[in-house]
Amino acid sequence: MTPRLLSLPAAAAVTVLVLLMSGCSSDEPTPAVSASSPSVSVTPSDPAPSTTSEPVVPTQTPTPTTPTPTPEPAEPTTSQPTTSQPTKAPPYDGPPRTYAEALARFDRASGSRELSRFASPSGNLYCLLDSPYLPPSCELGRGAIPDAGVCPADGPSQNVGRIEFAEAGPQPVCNSDTIREPEAPTLGYGGIATWPDTTITCLLERFGVTCVNPATEQGYFLARGRYQLF
Repeated sequence: MTPRLLSLPAAAAVTVLVLLMSGCSSDEPTPAVSASSPSVSVTPSDPAPSTTSEPVVPTQTPTPTTPTPTPEPAEPTTSQPTTSQPTKAPPYDGPPRTYAEALARFDRASGSRELSRFASPSGNLYCLLDSPYLPPSCELGRGAIPDAGVCPADGPSQNVGRIEFAEAGPQPVCNSDTIREPEAPTLGYGGIATWPDTTITCLLERFGVTCVNPATEQGYFLARGRYQLF
């Protein structure tokens, strides 16, 4: 009896034969993968973002600090004691009215001389610094000053013509006498007269004479028609 295979069409029989032959052979090598074939690299995907958001804390860079040098202690300052000086008024060009103004005039004098008595260049002023009988005083020849408050109405004179340094200080005198002596030395204007036996010092200027006693800080100014005690 003829098998059914032979009754199939020839083309179908050939196909079945080929399939049978390929399935029975195991000696066929597995095709090698060509080295030139491109390789596919797989990059891992980024992780999925977390659903829980965390606060982002900024990173702070610490700032370097420079240590401040400690200042060295200053050396203690030793204060020097000050010596108080008599207060003097600024330079005054007119007749002095106070002891301070008188000292300012003396500071600008041209020089001093030791004279027990002297007269002005005009001869109208005469001063006596040392005498065994009279106190230091200055006298006007002309221009005595009327002073009803000092000179009594029944006195020898109604005018002040001399100033004397009494124990209580300078005193105006309503005089009718004189202390003048002849041949008295002349003291130039701007000069100072002193004498070792007295503390009285006199400065002669064109507008009058100023005498002071530094021991008591008292004095006076005398000129024609004017006098001032201080």
